[in-house]
Amino acid sequence: MRKQTINIIDPHVHLFNLSQGEYHWLKSENPPDWLDKSVINKNFTQKDLQLNGITFLSGFVHIEAGFNNTKPWRELEYLEQANSALKNLQGTYSQSMRTIAGLRLSLAPAVFTEHLNKCLGFRSFVGVRHILDELGFAILSSDNISHNMKALHNAKLIFEVQITFYDPQTKVGIKTSQSINAGINALGKLIKRNHNIRFIINHAGLPPENSNQTAWRQWQNNLKMLACYPNVFLKLSGAEISNRQYTTQWLDLVLSKCITTFGDHRVMLAGNFPLCLFSKDSYQDYWQTLLNLSVFKALSTSQKNALCHDNAFKIYKF
Repeated sequence: MRKQTINIIDPHVHLFNLSQGEYHWLKSENPPDWLDKSVINKNFTQKDLQLNGITFLSGFVHIEAGFNNTKPWRELEYLEQANSALKNLQGTYSQSMRTIAGLRLSLAPAVFTEHLNKCLGFRSFVGVRHILDELGFAILSSDNISHNMKALHNAKLIFEVQITFYDPQTKVGIKTSQSINAGINALGKLIKRNHNIRFIINHAGLPPENSNQTAWRQWQNNLKMLACYPNVFLKLSGAEISNRQYTTQWLDLVLSKCITTFGDHRVMLAGNFPLCLFSKDSYQDYWQTLLNLSVFKALSTSQKNALCHDNAFKIYKF
C-alpha cells in the first residue's frame, strides 16, 4: 500500500539575498560567534525549499532575517517580488507565503506605528518579531511597550517570541536565572493583556539538554506557565542552535513535552531553514528526521496533519 503524502506548511523559514539585504548577523565579525557560519552565509531562495518522497511543501512562513533592520518593509517587498517572479515562470510551482517582519517593540510609538503601517501594506504580512533572548525583561519593561503592543492587538497580528526559557549559563548562578524568569513573567503579563495577539514561541523556548536537570526543569516550568494562555502557540525548531549534534532521542523527548504541555492543536513542526543545515545534510533530511521521531509516528493521522500543516494554516491565516 502506498504511503499517504504528508502536506507541510513550514512556519519558520529564512531566505537570504546577500546582494540586496544587509544581514549584519551573517558576517563573520559580528555575533553570533559561530565558527561554522559560512554554511549559511550565502543566498537561499524559495527554490531551495525542496522536499520529495511522501512530503509536499504547500506553504511557508518567512521569519525576518535581518534584510534591513531600520526599514523592515524592504524585506517584505523583496520577498513578495521574488515570490511573484517565481509564480510567473512557466512550469514553476510557487508555494503560498506569509511573512513576519522584524519590528522592535522598544521603538518610539510614532516610529513603530509608521513602520507597522508600511508593513500592513503587504498582502503576505501577518505579524512581527523582536528577538528578546536574555534581554526579555528589559525589552518588555520599556516605556513604549504598552502603546506598541496595543497597535499589534488592534490589528490582530502575530508576535513571534524568541526568548530562552532557561538560564543558558547555569554556572553563572541565581542572578541570571532570575532575569530569565523575570522576562517570562513580564511576557505572561503582556499576553494576558493582549488576547487578540497570537503569541508564537520560537524554537520551543530553546530547550536544554535533559542531562542538565536544573535547566530542564526551568524550561518545563516556563513552558507550562505560558501554556495557560490560549493565545500562545509553540513551534518546534532550532535544535541546532543549542547543539549542532543533537540526538533524535532528545528531540523525541522535547516533542513529547511540547505536545503534553500545549496539546497537538497548538504545536507546529518547523524547519528554521537554512540554519537546520548546521546539523542536517539537507532540508529534506531535516524533515525526515522530524517525521521519523517515535512520538510523531505514534500520533493519529489527524494529529500529524495538525503538527505539519493544519495548525500553521489556521494560525498564520493561509
